[in-house]
Amino acid sequence: MMIWTATFAAAIALCGFTTGAVAQKLEPGKTVVAVLPVVNKSGELSQQFNTRNRDAANAALEKQFSIRGFKVLGTNQCGKVAADLGIRFEERETWKVEPIIQVARKLNADIIALAIVLDSHSSVNNSGIAGYVGGSQDGRAHVRVLLFKTATGESLVASEAKGESSSGFLAYLDKGMDRQTTATMLAIGNGLNTFLIDYPITAKAPKKKVDEAAQP
Repeated sequence: MMIWTATFAAAIALCGFTTGAVAQKLEPGKTVVAVLPVVNKSGELSQQFNTRNRDAANAALEKQFSIRGFKVLGTNQCGKVAADLGIRFEERETWKVEPIIQVARKLNADIIALAIVLDSHSSVNNSGIAGYVGGSQDGRAHVRVLLFKTATGESLVASEAKGESSSGFLAYLDKGMDRQTTATMLAIGNGLNTFLIDYPITAKAPKKKVDEAAQP
């Protein structure tokens, strides 16, 4: 398995983000994180895959914060508030600080996260017998991750990241969509790494989403 990450500084200027010279470290137990539903712009036509990938990506994004002790407002609650405000994050022009912060303010969240899947695909490595035994199913994903501080609009994360997942040498035992989903989850983690590296994992992910962590 090979994973790699690439950040993009230019987007900060293009999208009107503001950044502090040194971001002040937050206290996870006192910090409410609003997690917006992951947006799929990969162009994948399979509705079955899109639903599966969306659910897994939403859970992965929430987990990145919950296992570090942050109070998480889940994607269901945040998506509903965004819809009530008439904000559709499927539209590229909403991937900016003001629409995102508007949702965070409504939720009384301290920070807010949005991940966009820019590309996701799978392929079969035909190096093995008939492309299965000795071959592999490979999944790749490319995501954009945004994280803002509500009070100031400060950009805590503005990155693009990639993830890759391979089934190994028994491709016939695996499914391409499984590899794509895993790659998407890895890419989300990679995209948040520069921020979350300062916050060690303290607990297992809760079985139930913490949508009630804070109320507007």
